[in-house]
Amino acid sequence: HAHSPEPQTLKDSMEKIYIIVPVFNRYATTRKFIECLLGQSHSHWNLVLADSGSTDGTTTLPQLSPERITLLHGSPDHWWSGSVQLAFDHIKKVAIPSDLIFLANDDVSFNKDFLRNGLLQLQKAPSAILSAQQVTSDGRMDPGTFKIKILKGSASPTPATGEFDALTTRGLFFTVETLLRNGDLYPRLIPHYYGDFEWTFRAKRRGIPLRSDPGLQIVNSGRHGHIFVTGSTLVARWREMFSRR
Repeated sequence: HAHSPEPQTLKDSMEKIYIIVPVFNRYATTRKFIECLLGQSHSHWNLVLADSGSTDGTTTLPQLSPERITLLHGSPDHWWSGSVQLAFDHIKKVAIPSDLIFLANDDVSFNKDFLRNGLLQLQKAPSAILSAQQVTSDGRMDPGTFKIKILKGSASPTPATGEFDALTTRGLFFTVETLLRNGDLYPRLIPHYYGDFEWTFRAKRRGIPLRSDPGLQIVNSGRHGHIFVTGSTLVARWREMFSRR
């Protein structure tokens, strides 16, 4: 006779993951990311592409899976924080608190069980913000964990095994409930650089656990790494924060 599915498998099949990816004129890179998603073993997802004025065909990519890709048309002056906030606003209207969010860059790839494994790990600690770890082009593991120095206005990489204050958003899992608890980004105050650090740093201060899991691995295309604000004075650093990549 037929066996009933295991509870974990049944729960896995029911959970919806909203995947947020800010995009701007990177058609080939974004298409590769979508193709990676289409091969996932966990298929109950919706990709939210927050576009800030692409002119290279990126906005045609929802045609690859119209029923699972939502395109949001942002403004060219949105930058990273504004694009992600656009997606946050959309998800708060259509999702339920127990749904999951995966916030990522479009220049990463992962194995076919990545979303399912992220879902299962977050089910063990649903109040946490969970970061994937990045395999760099030279084979090192980058946990994406940082120590924040508020008075210096700086962030420095630190091992995931030690104390850390913030996470990058190249591959971040959290629930809609955690989004509602931690609040929105500040696109006008921090439009691009350090917006991810501020949001996760704020979460830790509010008692939301931050975790970086070596069992969740993403691979970077090798063209992009951490970009830091390095000006010698506060004014110089502030100007850098408001500059384009």
